[in-house]
Amino acid sequence: MNVLCADRRDLSRHFATPHPDKFLGVEYDDGGFGFPVLSGNLALFECRKSQVVEGGDHLMFIGEVLRVTYRDDVPLIFSGGRYCTPLAIPGNVRVESGADLTK
Repeated sequence: MNVLCADRRDLSRHFATPHPDKFLGVEYDDGGFGFPVLSGNLALFECRKSQVVEGGDHLMFIGEVLRVTYRDDVPLIFSGGRYCTPLAIPGNVRVESGADLTK
């Protein structure tokens, strides 16, 4: 799975639009596990398919992660019909692992 940077909205739109060949004109390399690795991605999860589950009108693929690569940058998020990026909430404090959040 390729995770895109915030500046790759054009590529996200390309893959969201119907095309007979989604990879025509798109820069990518062949991944070590047999699937396309997009150039300029933020993160890459290389997985082996372990299960396919039906969910309404969708199929959900569950994979065993074999390798992860990433770099620091701003991720592209699509939510509520719009593209956005994560922002820190002012005054928000970091919660330590194992903290009791019920208090």
